[in-house]
Amino acid sequence: DADPRRRTGAWRAHPRAFWIGALDGALVAVAAAAVLVFFLLAPETDALVDGVVAAHIRSLMGSHLADLRTTDPRVAGAWLKAHTGLTFNTAPPKGFQLVGARSDYVYESGAAAAAYRGEGGIVNVFAWKETEAEALPRLATERGYNIVFWKRGNEVFCVVSSLPRDRLQGFEPRPQSTRGA
Repeated sequence: DADPRRRTGAWRAHPRAFWIGALDGALVAVAAAAVLVFFLLAPETDALVDGVVAAHIRSLMGSHLADLRTTDPRVAGAWLKAHTGLTFNTAPPKGFQLVGARSDYVYESGAAAAAYRGEGGIVNVFAWKETEAEALPRLATERGYNIVFWKRGNEVFCVVSSLPRDRLQGFEPRPQSTRGA
């Protein structure tokens, strides 16, 4: 081909194709980065939720619901303090009865746990020391269990049960009373 216009037209098509390809590649790279960020950031919260649900399920198996069986909140609180270094007001909300207390392992940490029975279900309240600034979901549902999280100072609290979420919020730990102690 000796026609200079044809050679110039062919030359112009290549840079445009290059930029379209580069843009496509950049979009794929951005999409891949977004997926990577999602999978790297999401698992921490997922692992926390999975961990507390697994601890709840373990407590329902065999006889691990309570290491100390008691309906007395003062006895349970003292036992938790002695065995885990953590305690909270274990007085049950209306309609529930304290079953007891136990030490447990939640989210790579030793934890205090109080177990309750009522309204056709078992409720576990977990507490552990926060080791790093944890981003907690306020509410979660996993494998049919509802979970409610709170923080008080450097302590993390979690309530897990198959009962409706609104019934779990009544378990929010209240500051430990020093009267009568």
